[in-house]
Amino acid sequence: MEGPVTRRQALAGLAALAATRALPAGAADPLPGLKPGDKVPALHVTGLDGMPRKLDWPAGRPTVVMFFMPSCSVCHTMFPRWNQAFARKPKSLEAVGVALEQEPAGFFDAYSIQFPVFRGPGVAPADPQRRREFAEAFKIRQVPTTMRVAPGGIVEEFHVGPLDLMKLGEVFRG
Repeated sequence: MEGPVTRRQALAGLAALAATRALPAGAADPLPGLKPGDKVPALHVTGLDGMPRKLDWPAGRPTVVMFFMPSCSVCHTMFPRWNQAFARKPKSLEAVGVALEQEPAGFFDAYSIQFPVFRGPGVAPADPQRRREFAEAFKIRQVPTTMRVAPGGIVEEFHVGPLDLMKLGEVFRG
């Protein structure tokens, strides 16, 4: 395991998730977040055990995906809320977390994350180009991001930033 994430590494990770080109002040973002009805591909991720996994959008089961970065303090405030929503989710709903950067040693001991977590493409082993491509494909510009996907990969909801428990209850509905 790697040591703790430094401030410099955290900023580099955020930069890797940002758009590949800077936008002038006041310019419209040419790649806004995903919208209901958009289609997304299956997620090719890595388990915390290092094994590759494919997270598909199973028939009859919507999936909530929670994207976060271990260095993100706002994400840290979401972990208890996501845990609470996960604990109350109906059995007909899948829910997973996707870490967008390598976590520091002891991270999962320090944060009692109760939902399944995977590492996103390009996280371990580190591959900044794969991370950028993944972030662009899923239009992830900022974390935390919470996305609800219907069977077949159809986006139902896409939320950037912290959500209160009421909104999370709606996202985690059956």
